[in-house]
Amino acid sequence: MGFIPFAVKMRIIFLWKSGLSQRKIKAKLISEERGTYSKSGIQKVIWKYRQTGSLVDRRGAGRKPKMPIEDRDIIFQAMEDNNENTSVDLQRILLDKTGVNYHPRTIARVRRKLGWVATKAKYCQLVRLENCRKRLIYAMKCFEDDEQFEDMIFTDESTIEIDSSTKLTFRRVGDFQSDSQDIELGLFKGQKLVAKPKHPGKLHVWAGISMRGATSILIFDGIMRKEFFVEEILQNTLRPFITSRYPDGHRFMQDNDPKHTSKLAQNFCEENGIMWSKTPAESPDMNPIEKVWHEMKHYLRKYSKPTNMEELANGIKEFWTTRMTVEKCQRYISNLKKVIPEVIRRSGRATGY
Repeated sequence: MGFIPFAVKMRIIFLWKSGLSQRKIKAKLISEERGTYSKSGIQKVIWKYRQTGSLVDRRGAGRKPKMPIEDRDIIFQAMEDNNENTSVDLQRILLDKTGVNYHPRTIARVRRKLGWVATKAKYCQLVRLENCRKRLIYAMKCFEDDEQFEDMIFTDESTIEIDSSTKLTFRRVGDFQSDSQDIELGLFKGQKLVAKPKHPGKLHVWAGISMRGATSILIFDGIMRKEFFVEEILQNTLRPFITSRYPDGHRFMQDNDPKHTSKLAQNFCEENGIMWSKTPAESPDMNPIEKVWHEMKHYLRKYSKPTNMEELANGIKEFWTTRMTVEKCQRYISNLKKVIPEVIRRSGRATGY
């Protein structure tokens, strides 16, 4: 039996007492994102509880635990109430409730044994309840129809800022000079300083990708109004792509921005045969071009390193013409085969993709 955290053991016994079978307990733990455990492991937890009436592991010949079970329960409950509690925060809580001042390392060790491990927060799109239902219905339809997105054109716009340094950098060990040399080399206490303006210049871009390749990319500044959207994007950028790549029919995907849903834009689409395929709101994880914007920004920071607006525009064009091949577009769109089942598994909630 692999390691099963104490909190998960408690949950297994609770579900068992509720009348669930071992198979259903396993499925419930997976749905609650508590981990995947074998039926034999769950069976051993239940057997041990039935034999001893306890879930606490029998202490071996090692040293006596520094913290009694009551204080461990305080840590467990504090973490349930706020999973951002640090070992120092827990130290204060234990001191207030028990009067015992445990060392933070002892608390961290106990917390780990209770099943709590540190992880970096990953931010994702906030999805409201009504949109969770719409996302789930859309994902289930895609799954049941074995959707391949062969005729779908995924489009979006993004804002690109001037940025000439990646988030990760390296220095040689011992690269720490005197103060005057530090300033010249851009070093501060052994770290590389990267100067960044308070309000960097930025440009806006619009483009689309499909299984048959990418559209041309439109670079512009200022506010995109509905008239600009219809004339420059739909008329001059999207329509030529549809005519050349999708003469046999297409579907056009975009988000629900007011400019996209305006009467002017809807009338243009109807008059020119642009088939807008409506998708659920708050669903950037189901639009693969979002990944393209992420790659473009990394490319600009690491390779182009623009310092002015002209260099930024040239870097965007260089990326689009050299990197956005048909194969890469297909690879990004094929990633939806992972996203769609995850949307279903999470009942429409954000997936993190």
